[in-house]
Amino acid sequence: MAVSELIDHSPSHPTKAERLENASNVILIDNYDSFTWNIYQYLVLEGATVTVFRNDTISLEELIAKTPTQLVISPGPGHPDKDAGISKEAIQYFAGKIPILGVCMGEQCIIASFGGKVEVTGEILHGKTSPLKHDSKGVYLTLPPDLAVTRYHSLAGTHQTVPDCLEVTSWTELENGGGRGIIMGVRHKLWTVEGVQFHPESILTEHGRTMFRNFLNLTGGTWKEALSSRENQPHGASQPTASKAESILQKIYSHRKVAVDLQKSIPSQRPEDLQAAYDLGIAPTQISFPNRLRNSPFSLALMAEIKRASPSKGIISYSTCAPAQARKYAMAGASVISVLTEPEWFKGSLEDLRAVRQSLEGLPNRPAVLRKEFIFDEYQILEARLAGADTVLLIVKMLPVDLLTHLFEYSRSLNMEPLVEVNTAEEMAIAVRLGAQVIGVNNRDLTSFEVDLGTTSRLMDQVPQSTIVCALSGISGPKDVEAYRADGVKAILVGEALMRAKDTGVFVQNLLGSETELQAKVTSSLPLVKICGTRSANAARVAVEAGADLIGIILAEGRTRTVSDQVGLEISNVVKTTPRPATMDAYVQPMTCSLIGVDYFDHTSKLLRHPSRALLVGVFSNQPLSYIIAQQQKLGLDIVQLHGSEPIEWARLIPVPVIRKFSPGDNTLTKRGYHALPLLDSGVGGTGEMLSSPAVKKALEQDDGLRIILAGGLDSENVRATIKALGEQSPKVIAVDSKNPYSMTSTSFQFTFISPTRYYRFVSPVHPAPLPFPAVPRSIIQLISMGKTFARVNACIAGKFGAHADKIKQWVEGNGGTFSKDVTAGITHVICTETAFRKAVSTGNDYLPAPITPWSPRTNKNTVRAAKRIKGIKIVSVDWLEESLLSKTRRPKREKPYLWVTKMKAERKRELEKKLSLKGAGGTKPFSEFDDYHIYTDGLGHRYTAMLVRHSPFSKFRERHTIKIYESNALPHTYAAFVKYTRVGKSASDFLAPRGSTLETAISAFHKFFKAKSGIDWRERGEKTPPKKTVKGIELPPDEGWFEYTPETPPHVPPVSSLPPGYDEGAATEATIIMLQDAVKEMEPNEVRGVRGETQLSTTEA
Repeated sequence: MAVSELIDHSPSHPTKAERLENASNVILIDNYDSFTWNIYQYLVLEGATVTVFRNDTISLEELIAKTPTQLVISPGPGHPDKDAGISKEAIQYFAGKIPILGVCMGEQCIIASFGGKVEVTGEILHGKTSPLKHDSKGVYLTLPPDLAVTRYHSLAGTHQTVPDCLEVTSWTELENGGGRGIIMGVRHKLWTVEGVQFHPESILTEHGRTMFRNFLNLTGGTWKEALSSRENQPHGASQPTASKAESILQKIYSHRKVAVDLQKSIPSQRPEDLQAAYDLGIAPTQISFPNRLRNSPFSLALMAEIKRASPSKGIISYSTCAPAQARKYAMAGASVISVLTEPEWFKGSLEDLRAVRQSLEGLPNRPAVLRKEFIFDEYQILEARLAGADTVLLIVKMLPVDLLTHLFEYSRSLNMEPLVEVNTAEEMAIAVRLGAQVIGVNNRDLTSFEVDLGTTSRLMDQVPQSTIVCALSGISGPKDVEAYRADGVKAILVGEALMRAKDTGVFVQNLLGSETELQAKVTSSLPLVKICGTRSANAARVAVEAGADLIGIILAEGRTRTVSDQVGLEISNVVKTTPRPATMDAYVQPMTCSLIGVDYFDHTSKLLRHPSRALLVGVFSNQPLSYIIAQQQKLGLDIVQLHGSEPIEWARLIPVPVIRKFSPGDNTLTKRGYHALPLLDSGVGGTGEMLSSPAVKKALEQDDGLRIILAGGLDSENVRATIKALGEQSPKVIAVDSKNPYSMTSTSFQFTFISPTRYYRFVSPVHPAPLPFPAVPRSIIQLISMGKTFARVNACIAGKFGAHADKIKQWVEGNGGTFSKDVTAGITHVICTETAFRKAVSTGNDYLPAPITPWSPRTNKNTVRAAKRIKGIKIVSVDWLEESLLSKTRRPKREKPYLWVTKMKAERKRELEKKLSLKGAGGTKPFSEFDDYHIYTDGLGHRYTAMLVRHSPFSKFRERHTIKIYESNALPHTYAAFVKYTRVGKSASDFLAPRGSTLETAISAFHKFFKAKSGIDWRERGEKTPPKKTVKGIELPPDEGWFEYTPETPPHVPPVSSLPPGYDEGAATEATIIMLQDAVKEMEPNEVRGVRGETQLSTTEA
């Protein structure tokens, strides 16, 4: 609070109060300061009998003999350690025996007496007024939270050295809300010892005389004694009477009346301006306040209050962000959010209410918003409605009945059922006659500010059964609400305790003891799979039958995969008539109405899944809204994806859910109530440029409720590392967008994530609770309910299974077997990961090829080695366990096909066969473009041919490798990968993959050879290769270094109508899913996880 003008607070008519018996012998120590006599004047005016002694004219023994009732230490020049005379000794002796007050240097003496330090503040103040913040206790009792005080000092106590026995009671504020500044007051935590750095006796200090009155009312040496004596003391001249306390309420009312009258004269805020705005229909939408109280997840509805300060408690949480706090309340299950908008005593504003309403936009079951204010004018109700309030507070105590009735009826005319607040039986009778549906009983008497939690219960018998009664004020814990349940109270309002709670959700759960879970139960489901850029009905059918959830078609202009309306209709018909696999039905959860807090993006994610079929997505970019809507209706699009710079408001004008493209820095990324899901990409789409992981991570950190689809150059090789780089934010990525889906094809297909056992084995949801078995298919339930399948099995595990280690133990023991932690003579089976087996065995074993997993986790080698030394133990893969449980015979499968030794021998055999085929093909004549094969060109127009060149700096000597992939002209296509080496005087050629190979084999051989010679990955061929080095790090000369990539021909991009002969789009679609999801499958369960069990993996065009 800035001090805009100087006000004389001196007693204009200094009438002396009646003599205080408890202040009959006050000793005032004078530290040679002229203000001592001003202090003397204020003490005497409040009824005290005061004697003044200079700090060097009386000894401690003489002072003790005076038996003072209170001790006051005056201001003074100098430092308390050397210029305070007897002051510190007196404080140390009388502390805990009688009340002590220190002013300015007197306060510094208190700090120094208990071990604190007093140092230079960096500023010299002499008669300067400053705004003061305080805790509303001790000498500040009943005072407004903001005061103007006068300061004369250059020294002060320091926050770092304040002793543990003292607490800071008042302070200055740093600029721009930067927190606490200089200490302006301290108080002992047990003893009645208090000090103020400013001068309450100055005529420019507000409420200075009240501070001295509060001090003189203290008796005894401890706060416990002082409070006890105050409760038993009869009201006298020195005690705050009801009329005086009422003046605080009257002061608030008077202040607000002046402020409202002033505001009504400002252009654009006049009553007629507000009415005109309301008549335009621009007020936010409403919900029913009484109905929202009835629809609560708790036995008592929670009205959670945003309350920065109060007259009784002072500052509670000055820096609270109102919309952020509102989100916390909503997620914790609040039915109503009360927003205090009074600015002076409660530090609120109408902008707080407006921001709170905006923060709740789009929540599927948002709380009602209450404007809690001292309302006396219909103008305040109308501005609350325009700001987004659903209801307002009307206080019976401060309103005449006729005015109360008028405001009540006016509020109802705006469809706002008000909350009518009462405190006495007489006020309750008025509220009942008024016909209020919701009555709040304030447990705090606004005249005395005392709290009586029994007030609500005593008034319940006056209330009709249909009326909702809310208990207001003073509620801080579970014991405070127990009686309300029994008495029929339907709601409670909690403010200060919630504002101070470290964890809002936990506090609410403990307070209300709900019968339901605190957080929404989100059943686990498989990740959504989106196949985008589909160009034929056949490809759509293949994807749907494989289990895809979303089929995307490109309707943006100028793209290579844009489809015509005719093709779009054919695809639409296939998508809507082709049933999904039966195994997927168990993963589709019906939409339900939740009474607890569900964030907007958690809710809208469910809109992208249909219970019985796939959904059709149309992708648009910077096209007219009318065209988008027309195409949606014509093609029957289930979802629209906007991938340009369309206005965000279009999402509300399009009649189906919208996915929208954003960059990480877009400020509308987290905006609720518009797009169903944001998609993060680096460009317009199709550029292949990867996003910056720090930028994505920063965007996700700013909003706990944000969920995204991640795009930008992702493929099967980099998706794992990209998601892992996001760290703790990775669960918010509920879908990924793969790069160049048609550069990867396959002649065979298996939809990895559609297999329930494989999904359950490799993907673990991030929901705090474990995956509930009823949410998974029947086949998974069998894994723990098959009886005696493993009656003769004693198993242990080796390797890192993550969270599934406990599941394996449960499955074995739940089906009649036993489980051991270590290898013993009784063990029959060791269930082992591939990585654990490879690391444990000797590298000399013929049946073990080199490890092929580039990111093997740490494993237990000793378990495997111990098992190999015991005859008869079978070391098997986890597939043996799963397929035994899923077997119809309910008996363990024969182990031989699942033994790791068998698997390794088979792999070694395949490697040898491959070497022999390559050796035999070494002298084969190279292909000709006119033979039975042609150069393979993929669906994006990339010709698979590359030239690698290495030059010598000493001559014109040059080495060259030319590598190509050939595709047969005959159908079905077969492939081969070929390399030719040339240099001066020498040439040679060989097959990297023999004729008749699959495309996957040929591409893999092509990529592997390219990287071996160039040192870079094929997908990063545009990057510059660092110099090649020896094992010892010595850089090799250029003629021994890496080969450089030189494109043989310019890239050729054919139009959609001229794809390579025999191109099978369905096979390409299948292979895309395999390669992307195989990469994700190999991640550790804690690295790729979905939010609340709804991880979504998709491949999209954008």
